[in-house]
Amino acid sequence: IQGANARCVAMLNAFKAVIRDYHTPPAKTLNRDLESRLRPQIQYLVDCRPVGINMGNSITWLKATIAKLPAHMPEAEAKEALCAEIDSFIAERITLASAAIS
Repeated sequence: IQGANARCVAMLNAFKAVIRDYHTPPAKTLNRDLESRLRPQIQYLVDCRPVGINMGNSITWLKATIAKLPAHMPEAEAKEALCAEIDSFIAERITLASAAIS
């Protein structure tokens, strides 16, 4: 994958796949447990290659979005909302921003 934007989009799409496959353990809430499950994957990306500014901002945004999920929201609905938010983020903050600059 070449280019900062392409790497960021690929990372966010990988996180979407993780979110879709994720299942909340008993006695845990999605908004607290999911972030802790993503942490090792984020660290792996950092260890492989320093993250760019846009990837760092995207990770921060994703963590904040996960934290804002209501604890009482059903898992399937929360996962769908997160994936939709990621798609919106990619479209608005990466694709459209890149097109506006070009």
